[in-house]
Amino acid sequence: VELTGLIMVLIGIIGFGFGIVGAFIKKFAMFLVGEWWPIILVLLIFLGLLMIINRKLPKFFSTKLVGFYLLFLVLLVLSHYTFIKNNTTIVNVLNATKDNYMGRIATINGTGPILSSGQSSISIGGGFIGALVAGVLVQLFSLVGTMIVSGVTTIFGIVMLFDINLGDIFNSI
Repeated sequence: VELTGLIMVLIGIIGFGFGIVGAFIKKFAMFLVGEWWPIILVLLIFLGLLMIINRKLPKFFSTKLVGFYLLFLVLLVLSHYTFIKNNTTIVNVLNATKDNYMGRIATINGTGPILSSGQSSISIGGGFIGALVAGVLVQLFSLVGTMIVSGVTTIFGIVMLFDINLGDIFNSI
C-alpha cells in the first residue's frame, strides 16, 4: 500500500507537466475532467500521501466522499454548459468535446511551462466525464431540466459532505 501511495504521489507531481511523460499524464487528466485537471492531480497526491501515512487504503465510499463526488460531478456538468446549450444530443456533446480536446492538447508540449494546459481559449469544459453526464442529462431532461437536476444534486452533495440535516435548517428558518 505504501509503494502504491508513493507511485500515486509521483504520478501526481509529474502530471503537472514535467517532460513528455508529465505532458501525457496531464493530457489524460484533461481528457477525464477537462479544465479541472489540477484537482485530479492534487487528489492523487493527497490520496498517495494518505496511503503512505496510514499504511492502508482509504474508505472511498464514505458519506462525505460520496457528497464530494456528487459536487465534483455537478461542477463537471456545469462546466459543460456551453456545450449542452448548443448541442442537445449526447453524440453532439461528445463530438464537440472531442474536437475541442484534440485542438487543445495539440497546443501542449512536454517542454512548456509546468502548469500550462495549452491554448486556454479552446474550452474543454468538464472533460469526457462531464460531457457524458451532461449529454445524458440534457438528452433526458432538456437544458432547463439539467440545471434543475444539477441544483438538486448540489443540495444532496452538500448535505452528505457536511452532514447537514435539512429538517433542522428549515425549522431554524
